[in-house]
Amino acid sequence: MPLSPNTQEPPTGSDGPLADVVRFCSRCGRHAHEVPGRPELRRRVCVHCGMGVVLTSSGDALPGAQAPFLIVASDLTVTAVSEAGEKVFGPEEDVVGAGLLDLLSSPLGDDQLERRARRAAQLRSETVALPVRLRPEQAPRMGTLSARIATCASPRAALVSVEPSGFGLR
Repeated sequence: MPLSPNTQEPPTGSDGPLADVVRFCSRCGRHAHEVPGRPELRRRVCVHCGMGVVLTSSGDALPGAQAPFLIVASDLTVTAVSEAGEKVFGPEEDVVGAGLLDLLSSPLGDDQLERRARRAAQLRSETVALPVRLRPEQAPRMGTLSARIATCASPRAALVSVEPSGFGLR
């Protein structure tokens, strides 16, 4: 069941909360810090940039603070791009609202990328890594990237973070 937009709980499943979670800003990508034992002090809007929504995901979903990433809805529409993600995918105004498969493809098959992202956006799922490539011809030459696809919550969506893999430079 999707979390309500006003809930700030980590993604959960039948085995309870994820053991290792990270709270991060959907815009600047910085990790959000909270006062231990004081959940009422969790902020919904990022205190660092004031522009992003604070989301929760598994700790292994982001390769590092301020990593390039997309937030993707279950219909595979991009709902947010991080500032670092703009350097990879393009300006926010061009990326938000685009389809994930309009931006990325996978050498393993776009059906794999679609299935993993859709599942992560709908259900709690483990972080998976897939090789991906940028689709647009005007995209910077980056070769094959490694994409981590994970569930993020509040609201539920897929987090697709990327990092260079060093393989297949175009």
